[in-house]
This record gives sequence, structure tokens and C-alpha cells, in this order.
Amino acid sequence: MTGLLQLEWQRDTAGYEIVARPHEPNATLLTAPEGIYVVRRGGNMERYEPLKVPGLYRRLAESNETPAGARDFITEFGMPDNLIGDLYRVESFYRAVRNMRKAIALAEAREWQELVWAFDISGLHGAGVGNSRVVFEYHEGDERPTFGFRPRSLLAAIWLQFAYDYSTGQDAELRRCVWCPKWFRVGPGTGHRSTAVYCSPECQKAHADAKSKEPSI
Repeated sequence: MTGLLQLEWQRDTAGYEIVARPHEPNATLLTAPEGIYVVRRGGNMERYEPLKVPGLYRRLAESNETPAGARDFITEFGMPDNLIGDLYRVESFYRAVRNMRKAIALAEAREWQELVWAFDISGLHGAGVGNSRVVFEYHEGDERPTFGFRPRSLLAAIWLQFAYDYSTGQDAELRRCVWCPKWFRVGPGTGHRSTAVYCSPECQKAHADAKSKEPSI
């Protein structure tokens, strides 16, 4: 999937913080109206490939609808989009969380037609998935050109990841680590057995260490 969907995104290595903006006369969506925002701390911008992270849509849906929940998600993955540059309104984040929760609930209930309608409203239109760019490019040294789609934002990429997983059945490969909040894939070709419960040996060791320190009853 990461070969077909391509996105490099950025996150502030110094993290993000929560600020309240007062009312400003004639403010528009593009000039940041009043409200609570998550903002950059102003560190170096690190580039990474979010679509290599399994189950990003699950991580979004599990986020708390609080300013701290928005800040924590954005600190880990970067701004959902670049509509207002270095600011992201928490109300927009809450809406994204609720839309994804609804979509996952419909998918798990196998309400496919309702899911397609919901995706069209909250995913295709709300996340700008329809504005994704077709990529056909060649770099010196490559055996062949590459073809794929480049979403316009992190949020659009998350919706495309969701749609891909549920249309191909790869949602069944996902499992949540019992120690950390990460989701990971299990089964042939994933590096994890179908019975795996940890995303990494580090999590397995950390869980075992924590249990060994629990007081005996």
C-alpha cells in the first residue's frame, strides 16, 4: 500500500503546545478565528512517511477529544493539514476524530453502503481526498518509473489508508499492542505471527519488567 500511496509529512521536533486565540475582528478560517489551537513550538521540522505507520486511522479514532488529545496526536504525527500553516484548531481535530470513529463503527458492522456515504461526506470531501495528486516519476538509478497517489494532507492520507485497508481486507491484519498504543500488522509477510500481542520485542520486555515489579499478593 505504501508503494501506491506516497506522502512525506513534517512534524516539529520541539513538539507542540496549546494556545487560546481571542476574537479578532474580520477573522476568517484562513486567518485563524478565535478558539483553542495546537501550535508549533518552533523547532526543526522532521520529515517522515506517515503511511508506513500501520493503523493511523485507529490512532486518530482513539484520540481524546480534548486539547491535550489533539496536541499529543499532532506531536507524534504532525499537523493534520496546512490550512492555517502552524496552527490547528482543536475543534477541527475533534470533528476528524468523530468522523473516523463513525466510519470504523460502520465498517466493523459491515454497513458498507452507509460507510461509502459517510466516506464521501467526511473522507472524500472533508479531508480533501479527492484532491490527491497522481504521481508518475522517475529518479536516476531507478529500474522503472514509479506510479502512485500523493494525498494533499496527513488527514487525507489517513482516510485513504482506512479506505484501502477495509476495501482489501487488510484491516483484519491489524492488532493493538497490549503495552503501547501502536497498532501493528500480523500474519504472513508482516514479521509478526498471527498470535502476536506485542508490536516489538522492546514492548514485550517493558511489559515483562513492569509485571516483575508488581507487589506479590
